This record gives sequence, structure tokens and C-alpha cells, in this order.
Amino acid sequence: MDRAKGLTHTPCNLCPLQGIRISLTSPYTLDPADDVQKQTFFHEPCPRPQCDKYDGLRLCDLCRHLRIRHLLLCCPMMYPEWRFELDVLPYREASRQCEFCRFLVTCANYKTGTSPRQALGHAGSPESNQLIVFSYSNGDIRVRSPSLLWLNLYIGKTVPPYIETDWLQGWLSSHWPSEISRPFFATLRRQQKLKNVYVIDVVDECLVRLSEGLEFVALSYVWGPMAGDLTQEEHCTMSNLGALQGLGGLRKFRIPQTVSDAIVVCQRLHQRYLWVDRLCVVQDAPPEELWQQLNQMTAIYHYAAVTLVAASGAGASHGLAGISYARDAGQSHLSIGPGLDLMSSVPNVKPVLEESKWWTRGWTFQEYIASRRLLLITDYGLYLLTGPRKPGDETVASEGPARDKWYYDKSNDYSLVEQFSKRTLTKETDVLRASAGFLNAMYGYRMSFGIPWDEFDCAILWSTRVLDEEYRPSTPSDAFPTWSWTSSTVPVEFSNCEDLVHSLAYWGRIAAGGTVSSKIRPWSPLPPAKTTPEPQFVANNRAARVAAALAWKHGCISSQAPQYLNVDCSADEYNRRLRDRWSIPRLFWDAAFQNHEENGVFEQIDPDLLSHPHLLLVHSQKCSLTLDLGWKTHVTGNMRHRNESLVLIRTKDKRIAGYIRMKKSASLHTLQQSDMPSAEFIALSVDHSTAGFLTEIIRNVDYRAHLSVSKLYGCPCAAPGITNPTHVPECPSHMHFSSPLTDLPGRKDFGEEAAKALNIHLEGLSYFDSEGATLHRAKEPPCLWAMLVAPSGKWAGEKRVYRRLGVCEIYLKRWVKSETEFGSFVLE
Repeated sequence: MDRAKGLTHTPCNLCPLQGIRISLTSPYTLDPADDVQKQTFFHEPCPRPQCDKYDGLRLCDLCRHLRIRHLLLCCPMMYPEWRFELDVLPYREASRQCEFCRFLVTCANYKTGTSPRQALGHAGSPESNQLIVFSYSNGDIRVRSPSLLWLNLYIGKTVPPYIETDWLQGWLSSHWPSEISRPFFATLRRQQKLKNVYVIDVVDECLVRLSEGLEFVALSYVWGPMAGDLTQEEHCTMSNLGALQGLGGLRKFRIPQTVSDAIVVCQRLHQRYLWVDRLCVVQDAPPEELWQQLNQMTAIYHYAAVTLVAASGAGASHGLAGISYARDAGQSHLSIGPGLDLMSSVPNVKPVLEESKWWTRGWTFQEYIASRRLLLITDYGLYLLTGPRKPGDETVASEGPARDKWYYDKSNDYSLVEQFSKRTLTKETDVLRASAGFLNAMYGYRMSFGIPWDEFDCAILWSTRVLDEEYRPSTPSDAFPTWSWTSSTVPVEFSNCEDLVHSLAYWGRIAAGGTVSSKIRPWSPLPPAKTTPEPQFVANNRAARVAAALAWKHGCISSQAPQYLNVDCSADEYNRRLRDRWSIPRLFWDAAFQNHEENGVFEQIDPDLLSHPHLLLVHSQKCSLTLDLGWKTHVTGNMRHRNESLVLIRTKDKRIAGYIRMKKSASLHTLQQSDMPSAEFIALSVDHSTAGFLTEIIRNVDYRAHLSVSKLYGCPCAAPGITNPTHVPECPSHMHFSSPLTDLPGRKDFGEEAAKALNIHLEGLSYFDSEGATLHRAKEPPCLWAMLVAPSGKWAGEKRVYRRLGVCEIYLKRWVKSETEFGSFVLE
């Protein structure tokens, strides 16, 4: 800027029209340029001879006045600390023919929130009121319009139609980390070796056995709509395996275009071996051999040097972009004289994946999460994903200019199942086969129908939020028990899966073979790796332990409750007493269930059921309650939309006991047809949950919709024809109606009466220490998790077989005061 001090100001008619803001030091603050600074930008002579040569580029007066080449090529070297923003538009009539104006409009019309193809293909006409801002800072060139965020521009070449071999090798070498490990599958290298794997030899064009230590590439792609009707020439079978192993054997068969293109990519990368499922897995092999291959698919993709992803197209016949057909990255491009090509960015990898058919498929999901490196081959160019170096953080290199990171959390076991459940399968019965690879990589063989034995009490709490969910029907060869998430045809959630779950149920599974007595295998949770909870979970651990102690003390577990569970001290002392004995949930389980196996709790199970390994055994407490199916019409608009599937659970005398999100069709077809059907629940576990969401719902009840406080809380006085009723404490007509706890904040129209009733309701469900203080957090009474069940109807006689309808939260105090029974039950 010192050079600008000596410049003589030359009057210019265009300078006053040109809005410009600059910063000499701060990267965040921009101030309007003064006349001297404008003179420096637009009129200072430049020693570079090619500075103002545009080779016939049509520019309007304002854009020629900008000296674009000087700003982008010379100023960064002359004033590297500068940052500037230029107001290029609004349009004038002359700018309709200006190539730079039209280029910026095309870039600024990139619509965020739409698919990349729609966004990059949209270039609206100039609008007189549209202001385009052109910005430069430390090599970062951007453009924006008032309705959009900044969009980056780049100096360089656009993505070419076809992948260039020499460039590809150099680009991969520069972005190829020496070793990438995914923490999620770190045990694979120690535990699982590949067995009996075929690969394609791309040099000899035949199938060969993969020798230990050989490097290979894997292909991930979508089979397409013809996947179930392949000709023999398109995939490997027992009958053509020999021919495919012969030298040049692949040339005799019709191979899908995507596979042929993948072979070309391997040849260009000097990678000799390629694994493709349709050719390297014998599709009609004996079941035990086929399962071996399916169970090690995660390991195959994990061990591959790189996974080629056919991210464009909807089938194997589509081919790979840039190999057998030209790519169109949709980039806006403008050549601004010799040596300066300005272009827009390509989409970042996340929207590219999300519009891809490949991203929606169940089989390809496990290939994605298992691969250490993925080379995404798309119409927008190549993207190389490596990592994560920390959970959920992957590094992305792109062929065209794009963001270099995106966030997608794969660090949680259950989040993988949640994401997998959102994918589609050509055959619904493939749900276990398509997930077997990554589930086995996580849990090995300690698993039943997608539920890990070691975390069973957490995983059994899976749920859905879709009203009209139907169960995936079981077939003679494929069982999908209702207690497993694999039975759901809609996405599932594991929102309650933490290490804080304390079981109230004793589980058993049916093993194959052996005598009747040896077929029943009780299981227990393994001790977690960490016995000391993380600091942020201390409060939740305390709440979970107290809930477990109260549940056991009040009879929710069939074993005798120990004396130390008596509440004869302060809340803090009670918690210390429990913490000394149950520092982790496993120790609680040992204390509560250590004698169940020798007591033979499953001896009364009908032996005829023990030949069905998909059945699940449980010894627990069962309770009969009622469902209020019509109450939600009284919830205010916003909450009603959020809770269309929410149903209140009530005791037999209509007191609020809990809530459940019900499957509309399944529940109403299975349960009694009435507004208040009776329903059966099996106790599962307790954690730190307190049904706080139900409290929020109660606070949002619209009492103007023919619903009174008395009716909501189940007071007999709300029923017609009742004389001299005994009022419940929440009823305003109760003689001691008061609000002993501090009023809860609520809607402005919540009302004092409703607030008092809610406080009384929560106090009545609370537990107190010897000094009168709550054993838990105030206004958060403990709850237990229960499973809503219904008789199966598929089994003759009194076999006590039930099907799962959902899981729910029920107030602990309502449960223990209801009619309950212990028993051993069977879930189908």
C-alpha cells in the first residue's frame, strides 16, 4: 500500500460506480476503499506485459475497468496481505453481452439444497436488482448473490470428459496415505483371514485364487433391476467356474460394462487383481460355502488396497464415468486471456453420494463402511475418501475443486445399523445377508438375528417412528423374529443404547443340536472395557443405579432384594452405597440374576418350541395395563404433528402410567378394538430415562378441546354418572389440591390449575430418602423400559408365545402398584 501513496489521483467516471471493500490486515473486517486505494487497484501501471490482454473476451465497461487479470494474477504477488470484495452488478443493459458478468451470474445461481445436477445446470437470466459480489483473499476466489452463501471459484482446468491415465496415477500417488486403519474394524487384521477367495487377474483375464499377501482392488456397484434374472454368462456358477479359471476365460463371457470398465481402471493403476462379487463368489455354491463368502465380505473390502465405487447409474450395465462414457461435471468455465482459466467448483462429495443410487442400497452400505480407501467414480469427477483419522472425520481428495472434508458419523455401532435400515434391498429377505459382513466384523458370532449378545439389553430397545410399519414376513428359509430390528421394513432407531442399562429381564436363546436341556443357553452381558464412567455421564450413572435399586427393592426382579436396598439414609449416602457395589451395570446383573440358571427358570418352556432357534426366551415380570388411543386429539398443533403415533398408557383405573409410539396397523389389528384396549407388557430394563418427553406432552395438552384436568389424569369424577367419587390428587376437586413443588414453566395458556396438577402428578411418582429429599432429580421420576406384546396365535396350546409390538417407558411407581406376575415367556 506504500506504493499507492505516491500515485496521483486520476479522475475516472467508473471508479465512483465501483463498490470495493478492502482489508490490509484483518481477515474479517472490510472497509470501503478510498480514492487512492481505488487508483491503486484500477489504474496503477503493471509491469507484466500480458496483464491487460483478454484475447477477444467480450467485457462491459465496468468489468474491463476491474482489470480482472491484474486483480487475480498480479495483485496477489504485489499485495499478498490484501483482501477485497467487488460489487460487479447490478446489471446494466451493456452487461447482457459481457462474458464475465454472465459467468458470475451462472456461478451465483448455484442453488444450495438441491441436487448437484439441478444446481450446476441452472443459470438464470440477469436481473436488474441482483447484486453479485466478487471476492479474493489469500488465493480464495468466491462469488455470491444476496440469496446465497459464498460459492468458491478456482483458477485451473475443468474436469475432462475422460479420465487421463498418467494424471490418475500421479493424483492417486499424491493422495495415497501409506496406511489407513478404521478403528471400527481394527480387529479384522488380527482375527479374520480371507478364505477361499477368487479374484480376477486383469492381465490373464481369468479367475484365480487369492494368495495371502497379494494386493487387490475391490469393486462396489449396484447390480440393477436385472439382478435376479442374470444369464449364466454374467455371473459365476458351479457350471462355468472351470471355464472362468482358464487363461483368457473372461473373454468368453458377457461381462457387464461396469465390471469391464473396472478392469480397465485396474490395468491403468497397475493393479493386477480385482474382486467383483458376481464373478468372484460362486452364486449357486452350497449354503455353507456361500455363507462363508457373505460373512467375510466386510473383511474383503477392508483388506482391499482401494475400493472402486461406481457411484453413477442404476445398474451394472451403466459403466464407469470417464472410462466408457464421457463425464459432464457441469462446471461453469471462462477463459480470461492467456494463462487464466476461471471455473466454478464441483459439488462436494456428500450431495454427490446422496443423489446416487449406490448410496441407497443395503449391500453397498457395508462395502462403504468397511473400505479403508474409496475411489468414487462419478459424473462430477473422482473423489478419494480415506480415513477416518478420528471417528466421523474422513479426508476427501477430489479431481475437481471441492470441499476436502465431510462429516458422517460411523463411530457408533448402532448408528451403522440405523443407517443400514434406511437402505433398500431388491430382496427384502436379504436383510441379514446384506448386514452379516459388518455385524460379524463388529460382534463376531456372539449375535442372534442382528442383536449382539453382549449388548442385548441395549439393542432390544430398538424402535421406529413410522405409523404404518408392517413386519417383514418370515419364510421357511429366512426367519425375521419380531423382537429383532431385522423384522422392521422401515428405518429403526437405537436412541437408548448406552452402557447405563440395568436389566430387569433374564434372557435365553435356543441353540442348535444337543439335548432338550442343553438347547437353552442363558446369556449374560460381558463386562465393558471401561469400568469407570466418563465424567459427563456421572449424573446419568447415578440415576440409572437408583432406578435399578428401586425396581429390585419393589419387586421387579424375582430374586430376593438385599437389605442394602432399603432407603434408610440420605440420597447421597444411598448413591455411594450403590456405587460401591455396582460400579458398572454388569455387577448389578451378577447380584440380581446369579441364581437364575440353577433355579431352572426356563424348565417349563414347552420342548416343542426348542426346535425353532428364532424364538427368544425371557424370564421377567409381566403387567397388564390399558392404552388410551384417543387422547392425542387434545394435543396442540405443533406437538400433535410430532406425536401422531404417541399413545398414552394407563393403569386399569385410568391413571397415566407412560407412553408408547405405536404401529398403527399392527397394534389395532392385534389388540382389542376399543378406545381403551387392555395390553400386556414385559419388563426389560431401567436406565436414566425419566419420561421427560411425556411431561412435555402433558404440558402441551389443549384443555379447550373438551378435555379437563380431571379427565386427563383419570379422575373418576370425569366419567358420567359417577356420584361421590374419590378424587385423584391431581384433580382440582381433591380436598388437598395444591402445588408442593415449584411450578414448571409452560405455555402462557397452560394455566395455574394445570401447572399444579402436573407438579402433584410428578411428586406422586417420585421416591424420597429418609430426610424427605428426592432420591433422583426433582420432577424426573424413574421409569422402566417395557415391551408391549400380544399373543402370537401361531402356536397350539398354552405355550405363552408372544410377538413384539413396540417398546415403551412406564413410570416405575405405576408399574409396581399394578397387577404383575413373574413368568418365563417366549418371543417370536
